[in-house]
Order: sequence, then structure tokens, then C-alpha cells
Amino acid sequence: MAGMALGTIMQATQGVPGAERLQQLQNLALGEMGDD
Repeated sequence: MAGMALGTIMQATQGVPGAERLQQLQNLALGEMGDD
């Protein structure tokens, strides 16, 4: 499930600069862990 979300985020942030994209991915990962 997390993998699918990551793929969606990667596609959604394709035009975003690398640093900002990394921050979004980190936020997503933290959110996924927080849900557990």
C-alpha cells in the first residue's frame, strides 16, 4: 500500500525540485508510520 502511495506521489511531484520532493516523501513516510 505504501509503495503505491509513493508511486503516486512520485508522479504527482515530477515537476517539483528534488529537495522539495524529498521533503514530501519524508512527510509521507512519517505519516504512514504515524498511522501504524
